[in-house]
Amino acid sequence: MTRSEGRKLIKNNAQTAYSNTVVLLLLKMVDLTYRKDQDDVQRPIDTSTTNLMKSVAVGPKQLGRILKGLIAADILKDFSRSGHHVSCQLNLEPLQLLEPYVDKQKTAKKKKDAERSEKAREQRAAQRTHVERLIEHDQEEQRLASLGVFQLVAEAAL
Repeated sequence: MTRSEGRKLIKNNAQTAYSNTVVLLLLKMVDLTYRKDQDDVQRPIDTSTTNLMKSVAVGPKQLGRILKGLIAADILKDFSRSGHHVSCQLNLEPLQLLEPYVDKQKTAKKKKDAERSEKAREQRAAQRTHVERLIEHDQEEQRLASLGVFQLVAEAAL
């Protein structure tokens, strides 16, 4: 798998299961595998933890938790960490099994829009009934007021 294919896979599929920080870290690691003469994502990665922490703007504890999660998901193979040095290999096969982010995002957006539309319909219906009640109440008051005026005129005539 080439670097560009790996980046596309991470951008499309990793976001369904991982946070943006993890996605950024994976993209950085894919970039670290690139060499002009050898474009292979399976190539070993040797880097410092400082480099990884700066690339995703996290501290050492959070970086450790992210790396443990990636090891548990079998995305990082042959992992070794000594002091401030990390060496590993990427295995992007588990990411291929994930659902593409675009499809999941579209279905979630449609569901959210449908719920919002239903809520708006209910609110408009409630407002209509409230306005109708106010109009009926005003009409009733006007009718009673007109009856009261007629009664006063009738009493004055007597």
